[in-house]
Amino acid sequence: MAGITMNPAQLLRRVAAIRAGTPAVQTVVTQATVEAVAAEARRRVHVITGRTRDSIQVLRVDVKTARVTAGYGAVFEEYGTRYRPPHPFMGPAIVAVAPQATQHARATIRTLFAGSA
Repeated sequence: MAGITMNPAQLLRRVAAIRAGTPAVQTVVTQATVEAVAAEARRRVHVITGRTRDSIQVLRVDVKTARVTAGYGAVFEEYGTRYRPPHPFMGPAIVAVAPQATQHARATIRTLFAGSA
């Protein structure tokens, strides 16, 4: 890993720019992560008619919240019922996407750090 090669004044300016841009970075990273979770959940869901797969969508993303929803039957697919075994898809999708979220956050922060002078 390369060290930081800049004088303290440059470093302070860049850190201030990162702090100012933090809500935007959070929103960008969260949006990308939530979209990836929704796509992965669509890929993993147990498909019979396709209604559950087609109902998976991103409802809202902001600095504090992000929501991926699925139709009424999704909970029965995820956790099963007395008569049907579970076919988890949302939980495994979140687990699968987590490393990508970390990589995307690092790349976004690096871009912001490098781009502000």
